[in-house]
Amino acid sequence: MLVEIFSDPFLNSELAFRGGTALHKLFISPAARYSEDIDLVRTSNGPIKAIVDTLRKQLEPWLGKPQSTQTKQSFKLIFYFSPESSQASRQRIKIEINILETFSVLDRLPKKFSVESDWFSGETEINTFQLEELLATKLRALYQRSKGRDVFDLWLAIKQTEFDIPRTIQIFGKYMNRGGTPVTRELFEKNLDLKLKEHTFLDDIGALLSPELKQSHSSVIDAENESTLITENGERITTEGWNLVDAATEIKNKLLVHLS
Repeated sequence: MLVEIFSDPFLNSELAFRGGTALHKLFISPAARYSEDIDLVRTSNGPIKAIVDTLRKQLEPWLGKPQSTQTKQSFKLIFYFSPESSQASRQRIKIEINILETFSVLDRLPKKFSVESDWFSGETEINTFQLEELLATKLRALYQRSKGRDVFDLWLAIKQTEFDIPRTIQIFGKYMNRGGTPVTRELFEKNLDLKLKEHTFLDDIGALLSPELKQSHSSVIDAENESTLITENGERITTEGWNLVDAATEIKNKLLVHLS
C-alpha cells in the first residue's frame, strides 16, 4: 500500500508519512508491531479532492471501494478486504490524512522503502519526517490520547534508535505551543500516571505486537505491580518480560526529564 501511494509523484509531493506505522516501517527494523492505520499529513493547503481521487485510483483496484469521512481536522479512507492467505477473514485498514498541519519544524526526509512478498514486490522513496519530529508528535499523541502503543513506540525508539533528545523535546514544545496547550513536565507525568491505571490503556498494545515481543510482553495485573503474563489457557505466570509501566518510567527518565 505504501509503495502504491508514494510511487505516485503527485501523492509523494502532497503527502508525508507520520505516526507509529512510519516509525516501525522506516526507522525500526524489523518492525516490532503491526499497525491498523496509515497516518498521512498534507504538505500544502487547498482542496483535497485531487489527493483523494488519486489515492482511490492507486488503491481501489486491489482493495476495493473504501468508506470515507471528513472532519475539519482530517479526511479518512477505510478499506475492508480479505487477504489472499485467509479469504475467510476480513481486515480493515484506515488511511487518515491530517488536512490542517501542513507545516514541518525540520526539513522533511525522503526514505527508501521496499516490499518483498509472494504476491507483491516493489520499492519507492517515501516522503516523511526526521526521526526527532516523528517522536515529538508521538509524544504529543501520548499526552493527548489514551493508547498504550504510544508508550511502546517511544520506549522502543529509546532502546533501538539514536536521536537528539533535547531537539525532540524542543520540537514537541513547538507543536504544543502551536496548538495552544503548552505542557510542563509535572503535567505530563501526572497525565501519564493516570493513564497507567486504565486497563484499556495497558491492554492496547498486546494484539499489535510482533510474535517475538508478544511472547515477552507482560501485563501489569496485580497490586504488587508484578510482571505477569496470561497464557493461552488463562493461567497467570510471572515473567521477566517488559511491561508498559516500566516503559513509561524509561520515558520519564530519558525524555520528560528535559521538560521544564
